Amino acid sequence: MSDERPPSVFRDGGASYLHIPCHEPARAADFYEAVFGWSPRRDGDQPAFADATGHVIGHFMRGEPAPGGTGVLPYIYVDDLTTALRRVEENGGALAEAPRPEGTLRVARIHDPEGNTVGVWTQAGAGDAPAPGA
Repeated sequence: MSDERPPSVFRDGGASYLHIPCHEPARAADFYEAVFGWSPRRDGDQPAFADATGHVIGHFMRGEPAPGGTGVLPYIYVDDLTTALRRVEENGGALAEAPRPEGTLRVARIHDPEGNTVGVWTQAGAGDAPAPGA
């Protein structure tokens, strides 16, 4: 019998729910699905989603203002930073801060099409080619 548990949002102390502010929820849902492999549920005006791990859920919230660089900044892990940054630009997002080393990691910041700033990160050596537009 395995001790491995299926992914769950019910983890004591775990970040598990996000409101992602946007003007166009469908566009936001399309972006996060295409870039990060999230699973949006488009059955309402504020689509729900689950991230690619099953550990984080949330909603794309119409009418809530983008934080404008203040408050909490979420970072999303990617296996290949170069590929993720290419997908960002292909799907209406933009590079906000070019990839840089941070200890044993490579980190960057992007703007989604709704104006939210999101960090992306990977282990050093994974996807280290120059970023689009860098």
